[in-house]
Amino acid sequence: MLTHTAEPTEAFHEKLLLWKRGDELGALNLRGYETRNESVLKLLEAAEQTHELASFAPLMVHTGDQPINPGDPSWSSLAFSRAAGFRDLPVPDFLFDGWPQVGIDDYAQACEDAAAAGALAAADARLGWIGNCDTNPIRWQLHALGVEHPQLLDVGDVTWVPAADGPRLATAAGNYLSVPDQVRRWGLLLDIEGRGYSARLKLLLHSGRPLLVQERPWEEFFWPRLIAWEHFIPVRRDLGDLVERVRWSHAHPEEAAAIGRAGQAFARTNLSRAAALSEWAATLAICAQEPPAPYGPPAVREVLDPVLRGLGAID
Repeated sequence: MLTHTAEPTEAFHEKLLLWKRGDELGALNLRGYETRNESVLKLLEAAEQTHELASFAPLMVHTGDQPINPGDPSWSSLAFSRAAGFRDLPVPDFLFDGWPQVGIDDYAQACEDAAAAGALAAADARLGWIGNCDTNPIRWQLHALGVEHPQLLDVGDVTWVPAADGPRLATAAGNYLSVPDQVRRWGLLLDIEGRGYSARLKLLLHSGRPLLVQERPWEEFFWPRLIAWEHFIPVRRDLGDLVERVRWSHAHPEEAAAIGRAGQAFARTNLSRAAALSEWAATLAICAQEPPAPYGPPAVREVLDPVLRGLGAID
């Protein structure tokens, strides 16, 4: 795989361009948040090594938290999630490689660690969640519910301290908890949206704990196969039934535990790194056989087409 890196610009932030001409898979890294773009490129390089990839015209990959094509059929995008009204095609996200900024250096190891923690009895039967509440007002609503129902919910807010100002994984309140720490602590887990889709959903499913999942418009590639009340316990987007769902889980421990085990089995089949590489290869095969609309709106292509010609990606 031949990768080119562009200078950072606000206009093309959180974007990658991919193409394959002949035997060579190429990429233009237009920079992104933290190391997301680099992780996606590592996954693509692995997919190229483990799967036969056909040639395809340039594709845009958006590496932010929400899809970006608001229904315009004249251009296309790949993204980490899709939603009603958007045309983006969902692909596996950066986390299948890792997320070192939050302590996940290797996804496969993180899955194993979450599962090992979930095999132990939880220290606290309550539902627990910890994260940055500033990324979505619904998280502050969750925090308020935790204050109102402390016997059922244990909710923590995290304010990250930039690595340049302190040690890695430092938080203002000193309350960092790794995913395995969260699994060891709480008998019930919750996944809730942030700025868009939630990357951690995959790891929480691997834990085997009963997982409550808030409804959200953002759907990752595997979402159509994930079944409410079989793989997870659903919660309304406004969290209006969260307390009721927690009480149900406590009153029906065997049923809740069975849902947790089913979610874990789903994750082991569908949410491994190997499964993500296969999904990437399948998506690129579809794009090769049935080319989507050109990458990006015309104004974007006007700027980037000359760059792609210089790289030999297009004529």
